[in-house]
Amino acid sequence: MARKVWTAEELESMTPAEQDAAFGAAVVTDLGSVPAAFLERVRARSPRVTRVLTRRASSELQTS
Repeated sequence: MARKVWTAEELESMTPAEQDAAFGAAVVTDLGSVPAAFLERVRARSPRVTRVLTRRASSELQTS
């Protein structure tokens, strides 16, 4: 699953279309290609991340 890591300098030298293409090529749409250990870590963190985002959204609504 190793992919090209683009530097800021490389991205800044690209056209917007090239930047879009580089970003699109980095998006994984098939979870079968994701290493199992990484996927397990992401799934383990997702409930915590969801709670944090929900709390932030709730506090933002209260301050608006």
